[in-house]
Amino acid sequence: MINEVTMPSMGADMTEGTIAKWLKAEGDQISRGDKLAEIETDKTVVEMEAYADGVLRRITVEEGSLVQVGTVIAYIGDPEDEIPEAVSDPVVAESDTQPSEQSDACSCSCSCSCSCRFSIS
Repeated sequence: MINEVTMPSMGADMTEGTIAKWLKAEGDQISRGDKLAEIETDKTVVEMEAYADGVLRRITVEEGSLVQVGTVIAYIGDPEDEIPEAVSDPVVAESDTQPSEQSDACSCSCSCSCSCRFSIS
């Protein structure tokens, strides 16, 4: 089963983040808890952890890109899993975007209760 990796919300007021650095490459074997990427917010840089096991099938957002919370940034799955065709380019946040209200709940598509596991680097 293919799993979407989305830009996590790391706080109630976070609406966007920057992929500062990918720590894994397409084709790498991923285990739950592996560090996938460094996410830069307006306050800090955190390492985002994987919430699924499998192969990093596709990275959809390049390093340095500013994207909105909830945007699909990568896919993890088995080698034979079909990756959905991109409907459109990833939603790139604009610098003049006004903050919107966000809940403290996990905003990703996973079924975790861990608020998108992340650690401060």
